[in-house]
Amino acid sequence: AHPSATPSAVETAIETGATTNKVTSAGANSLNLLLYSLIAGTGSSPSDPPATVYIHSGGRAGCTATVGKKNWRATVTVTVHNAAHGVVANATVQGSWSNGGTGSCTTDASGSCPMTSSSMNNGTAAVTFTLTGLSGSGMTYTSGVNHDPSGAQPAVTLTKP
Repeated sequence: AHPSATPSAVETAIETGATTNKVTSAGANSLNLLLYSLIAGTGSSPSDPPATVYIHSGGRAGCTATVGKKNWRATVTVTVHNAAHGVVANATVQGSWSNGGTGSCTTDASGSCPMTSSSMNNGTAAVTFTLTGLSGSGMTYTSGVNHDPSGAQPAVTLTKP
C-alpha cells in the first residue's frame, strides 16, 4: 500500500501494470488496457483473460403431471451445450410459459435444469414453454445453433396428461 501516492502516481502505476491490447471491442478513445490488481510486484504478470464460452440449447425435454383432480403442470428440462457440444454447468436458463409465467434455473453438472409451469386447471389443454435466453459468467448465447428439432422456434408445447 502506498497511502502517500498522488493520484497521478496511482494512475501511472495502474497503466504501467496493465496488459495492452487485450480488451475486445474497446471502442474509440479507449486505452485498451487489461488492468491487473497485483501491480505492486507481489505476483506474476497477468495472464490472458479467459476465453469466452459460446453456449446454446442442446435440447429440451418435457413432461406433464396431474396436480390433484382438477389441475396439472408441465416441466421442461433444458440442456446447455458449449460449441463442442459438451454440457455446460452453471449456465442460467430463462424462459416463459404461454399461460403467463416466467422463470429461470441454473444448470447442474449434467448441463441441465428443469423449468416448471404454474398449476393449470384441466380446462387448459396445452401450454408452451419458450426459451428466452441463456447466460453465465464468461458465456455468450448463440441461439442460431440451438438443437431445435421443430425448426427455428426454441419452444416446446405440452398437452395436459
